[in-house]
Amino acid sequence: MGSVWATMAKIAGDAYPEDIRKAAFDLGKKLVLSCENKAACKDAGKKAESFKERMRGLMLWRKQEWPYEYQYWKKHRGLD
Repeated sequence: MGSVWATMAKIAGDAYPEDIRKAAFDLGKKLVLSCENKAACKDAGKKAESFKERMRGLMLWRKQEWPYEYQYWKKHRGLD
């Protein structure tokens, strides 16, 4: 990765070398295909569930200070 940054540091304006332009274009195609196919990385579900549980705990802990957010989570996220 270091060589990529060294190369990028030498680029001025829009004068990107063809190999960098191709790599960026290929990455863009991969991103679009992943979005169209609703692809996710292997551990995305675990991370999302972990984050949701963390936020659930925060909503319960801060319900007095965050009444709007607490009510939103009760209505839309199934908070008990």
